[in-house]
Amino acid sequence: MRKLRSESRGLWKPLARQGAKIVWMPTTSSNYDYMHNTYKGGGISILSRAAKLLPQVGKILDIVKAYDLVVATGHLPVHEAFVLVEEAASRGITKIRGDARPGLES
Repeated sequence: MRKLRSESRGLWKPLARQGAKIVWMPTTSSNYDYMHNTYKGGGISILSRAAKLLPQVGKILDIVKAYDLVVATGHLPVHEAFVLVEEAASRGITKIRGDARPGLES
């Protein structure tokens, strides 16, 4: 299972300054897509092994809040999306997009 790299958070701030409006969590690189599409290797998870949000995701959410952006759940498994939405809401982020696809399961 791949984790979000610390440098990933560095991409969002310059994009926010240039007018980006939405920050997507992993889509085709998510654990969900890797498990359901039989890709080799592991997908990206936003949670630690202890099922806690990774610190890098918290930093991304800080940028989302600071620039009043939308955060989208992408193709996260349902249990990860719930953790993300709860954390975003607790930080005062009100623009949250829950993406659903046919067959989306936890």
